Amino acid sequence: MYDDFTFLGRHISEFGGMAFLGEGFAVGDKIRRSEYALPGGGSVVIGRERHGTISRAIEILPVDGVSDTAAWRRRLLSWLMSARGFLTWDHDPSVRMTAQFNSEGSAGTKVSPVGGISLRCTVYGVCEDAIPAMLSGNMQQDIGGYKITFSWRAGSTIRTPLTLALRANSGTLSSASVMTPNGTIRFSGMGLGTAQELVVSGEDGDLPASVTEAGILTFAHVAKWSDLSAAPGDTVTVTANTPCFARLTGRGKWIVG
Repeated sequence: MYDDFTFLGRHISEFGGMAFLGEGFAVGDKIRRSEYALPGGGSVVIGRERHGTISRAIEILPVDGVSDTAAWRRRLLSWLMSARGFLTWDHDPSVRMTAQFNSEGSAGTKVSPVGGISLRCTVYGVCEDAIPAMLSGNMQQDIGGYKITFSWRAGSTIRTPLTLALRANSGTLSSASVMTPNGTIRFSGMGLGTAQELVVSGEDGDLPASVTEAGILTFAHVAKWSDLSAAPGDTVTVTANTPCFARLTGRGKWIVG
């Protein structure tokens, strides 16, 4: 069906249901900014913008051959109400949304002559590409070390949190940096061989920024920190003391419409 969806990695057809979206819903996104008053007057905005939510009405009916029984409703609601997670509509599979289903609604013949469940879905105001964009390549020799520059193109003006992975092609990776228009992240004092990887991830919603060296979470070798994200048209420059293979990934962000 046109309004069917996948939620928490499972498709609604697994539960013998088909979905229909209500006609009306909020368009756009509410943005909240943390604003703090200054002692001498005025104010300052600190921290990232926080995006609000959109609520959509959804009716779920049993497919042909399935009856609206108490057992069917329990199984369906146990799936939908279990957690907040990623949702992808069949009619728009290129993006995924962060959503949760709310308990308010109704069930039975109030929904349709064959029964069903009516409930609300809260969608967070920013969605993202279902398939991550990836840029990769080998560093080239540069003054004092090795360098590669990527041009980011995915997403919209909402900045995309990025993940950078570095692996030495030869020698030992002891120092590296990644520079975006936001600033520079710098590492020093590492000792990663060709079988080990440095992975740096920017903050992405509820997921905090992270650094792993050979699979171990550590910030011990961070000499300077900055936000690792990019908008279309931004360049990301990566340098290292030894030739490395660099891989940059991220999911482009969009306002839910």
